[in-house]
Amino acid sequence: IHYKGSYAWSHFEAPATKSASETENAVSNLFVYPNPVKDHVNIVIPDTKGSKSFLKVFDNGGRLIKSIEIEGERYVLDVTGFTSGMYNIVVYSNGKVLKNSIIKE
Repeated sequence: IHYKGSYAWSHFEAPATKSASETENAVSNLFVYPNPVKDHVNIVIPDTKGSKSFLKVFDNGGRLIKSIEIEGERYVLDVTGFTSGMYNIVVYSNGKVLKNSIIKE
């Protein structure tokens, strides 16, 4: 609430606490292959119905490496410029957050 009584809105989603089985299901909804990967990784995002999604790639230290807007259920991510190591892929699609990890050889 603004000091003059008006309201200001912003969108924020706090992470919900989930059980281990719910977390496993959320992670498994984003399919990535091959894994480990050398140059290109296929990402399959189920139930997107042709809508736009946002894909973010984070390194193992939590730093944002790549952020792009994508359309459709499939995307091929070029990782040739990535150094070897583990990366976390997060996709925001239809109000859901889907996650998985890849290992770059």
